[in-house]
Amino acid sequence: MYWTNKKNHSFPASVVGFFKGELGVPYGGFPEKLKNIILKNETTAQAANAQLLPDIDLDEAFKQFSEKYAGSSFLDFLSYQMFPKVYDEYYNYQNEFGEVSNIPTPAFFYPMKDNEELLIELGKGKTIHIRLIFVSDADETGMCTVSFELNGYNRTIRVKDNSVKSLKPQYQKVSNKEKEMGAPLQGKLSAILVKEGDEVQAGTALFVIEAMKMESTVSAASGGKVKKVHIPAGTMVDQNDMVVELGYLANQKHDKYTRLSDLSWSKYRSLGLDHWCSLSCWTS
Repeated sequence: MYWTNKKNHSFPASVVGFFKGELGVPYGGFPEKLKNIILKNETTAQAANAQLLPDIDLDEAFKQFSEKYAGSSFLDFLSYQMFPKVYDEYYNYQNEFGEVSNIPTPAFFYPMKDNEELLIELGKGKTIHIRLIFVSDADETGMCTVSFELNGYNRTIRVKDNSVKSLKPQYQKVSNKEKEMGAPLQGKLSAILVKEGDEVQAGTALFVIEAMKMESTVSAASGGKVKKVHIPAGTMVDQNDMVVELGYLANQKHDKYTRLSDLSWSKYRSLGLDHWCSLSCWTS
């Protein structure tokens, strides 16, 4: 009786797809009345699922998948075949933020309050204690200063306040020094020496920056393919602004699933903690 009065109810795309038979059809089919309510009498093919799916060359498809999602496994490939949009979002999120499963859910979604304390378990016998001290107002660039205690030691980092509109252009900062080449100092980009798609080796000159009447050439820290040039020549940049981003070649391997529990203490402070603060201290 409840469902008969709810024909205008909106259902998630995953539920609609399930009742269309995208994941297969149960023995005896779906209850007709319920299916009509969810699909709103849409026409669905009744052929076997194997007949609905197009043929696929697994070797060629996996090769193309590996080129687009470098470092992914065959299991990832199978996940992508079933849920391409979901896997694409997951892959990009992992590359941008790394492993975040250790962060407690409330701290992940909501900003911490002053003097609020947090315990993050990195692994068996590895637990860190964090206490938020103070978050300053944003400056003219939209950056605020976050002060906190990490296992009893005071720490301070700068975090972007997304609720403040800055008139000064803000560029993405380097987070992976192996594949992201940034400005070593404040200055002007006088030349970009590569373009997207170029394959480079370790030591290949990428761009030239000018500061205090002196020019410095920045080279690639490792081999790879130029994924993106983030800032054009002639632009004023701040220290650590990402200028050139390198991707992995098809035959290169990298571990994008490194867990926080496997990182050294110094590596965690330089990577994991910055990410934690950007998410939990000042999420807007």
